Amino acid sequence: FNTDRWEGLPDRTWHEVALEVDAPVLKNDAMQITAAPVIHPVPTIGLRIEGASGTVLAYSCDTAKSANVVQLARGADLLVHEATGTVPGVHASAEEAAETAAQAGVYRLVLVHLPSGQTDDDLADARQWFSKTEYGEELGTYALSVPEPSR
Repeated sequence: FNTDRWEGLPDRTWHEVALEVDAPVLKNDAMQITAAPVIHPVPTIGLRIEGASGTVLAYSCDTAKSANVVQLARGADLLVHEATGTVPGVHASAEEAAETAAQAGVYRLVLVHLPSGQTDDDLADARQWFSKTEYGEELGTYALSVPEPSR
């Protein structure tokens, strides 16, 4: 992408990540990040971020429906999944992302990278697969804690 020519980007250091399941990305006292390849025309990875407190965030990146995302998201507090859905085999739909969330046993699903014209009907269709599905909001913040069950 030749990002050296992009104006306004902060200084950055690129690190190569292996295109394999459970590829290590970062590990320190605060978190551990692992990656796995996902399905996209260019090499792309999804991420699993495990906090020291035990919270887990999974991020699909751009992908068609992928078993590797199910694995990355297994038991996550939050799965952030793209749902462009306009190009089969390249981008997942909202329903496919919700099916992935259900298969992974996540607590909550936030759909991002949405196509224009996404409707409440599309969200309702996704919720048939996974009820705790919502659309992401530009610059939105999302808690990772899972409420304790009522006793």
